[in-house]
Amino acid sequence: MDAQVIVPALDAVVVEYPAFVREPDKAIARLGGLKAISAAAETDAQKAAELSLTARPHDLLAHPIVGDRVPAKGLILRIRRQAAPATNDASAASAGAPGPGGNNLEVSAVARVDAAFQFTSLADFQYTSTPSAAPLQQQQQQQQQSAQPIGWDPEPLLTVPPVFSRIDTPSDYSFRSFFGGDPDAYKAGMGGQTAGRMASHVVSFNTVQVPGPWSAHGERADAGLSLPRRQLLKQLQARLDDRPLWTAAELADQCAAPHATLPALPPVEAAAVPASLPASAEHSLPSAADMDVLLPRIAYLFRNGPWQGLWTKRGYDPRLDDSARKWQALQYIKPAAWYTHSAVEGLTALSPQQISACTAANTEQVYSFAGIPAGATTTLQVGCFHDATMQAVISARASRQQQCDVKTGWFTQKAWDKLVDQLDRRFKVLVDGTLARLA
Repeated sequence: MDAQVIVPALDAVVVEYPAFVREPDKAIARLGGLKAISAAAETDAQKAAELSLTARPHDLLAHPIVGDRVPAKGLILRIRRQAAPATNDASAASAGAPGPGGNNLEVSAVARVDAAFQFTSLADFQYTSTPSAAPLQQQQQQQQQSAQPIGWDPEPLLTVPPVFSRIDTPSDYSFRSFFGGDPDAYKAGMGGQTAGRMASHVVSFNTVQVPGPWSAHGERADAGLSLPRRQLLKQLQARLDDRPLWTAAELADQCAAPHATLPALPPVEAAAVPASLPASAEHSLPSAADMDVLLPRIAYLFRNGPWQGLWTKRGYDPRLDDSARKWQALQYIKPAAWYTHSAVEGLTALSPQQISACTAANTEQVYSFAGIPAGATTTLQVGCFHDATMQAVISARASRQQQCDVKTGWFTQKAWDKLVDQLDRRFKVLVDGTLARLA
């Protein structure tokens, strides 16, 4: 049946004590007593109020757990169970048991709750000044009653406790965050859905085993994808079969190039594809969301090392193949002179139109030194450059070393420095010539 409760005018504050309370008096004492609780409860709602809980009141160095006052809505109910009337009926032998509809329960509202103190701080680890749980006064008495001279018995080192953490509340963190935008793309432990957590397709150079094919987890790589994404996935897979390491920008260019035809589809799927597509859609770049969802299914990333930031075919380990040296990554940082250059009137900045007209339209122009990379920092691969000097260094046997290094990969330090210097020299000539034309 429906019960009606009159909301009382008395206001109350709830303290969510972070433990099972068996002795209320001790719990109140650890909160500072009724005086401290009343002072915190009577604080103006517009002001921040705190309530400290000390797990060991006898220890002066115990770190208190702080409870914050937060808004709350609720009622404090008093529930009483009335004893059932005496009867000789055997079916009602259990006196006081709830009758039909619970008519022997009396419920009344005592007060309404408008605030609560919640303890969300870290309480699992507490600093203890001594290994003994005895109060300090008791330990001092034991020292005085000892037969040893004062100073000979072991004494606790009562130093100020160190600061264990800058924050009191737990939080998720990671060194770097890599995760896709589609939660459905990561199943069977293949990725992270929580922001700030590193996805499983991002590995360190020191990882023992690289991620294997998606099929090893009992699921097809194209499972749950729409038809356009399945087509794009086949294109990406074909590029990785031809070459196991790519930058994301070059993969996007390859899939948007005029010669990048779609793989053949089964008759049923082909019937669902429109007979003609808009001309703009034929050569448009894949969206960043599509790449974020599809690439982790067939490739993985190194977060450090000579192939940092490159998409690597699942199951392929470049650390075991010295031919992977030609696909090592180089970081090119655009000089500050590209954004500000000297003119007759003084130091002026390049306009967005000038920057757009002089930057490369695709990665092929970058690798042939026909255009300047668009980004301030661009990841490139040494073996893709159309430069005779760089290709000679890559092919030279003296440029290789026996073991793969986290800094220079399969190249010796001397050979790697040559590659970096030649890259900077070629781009410097290109940047200086472009700025001279704009001046």
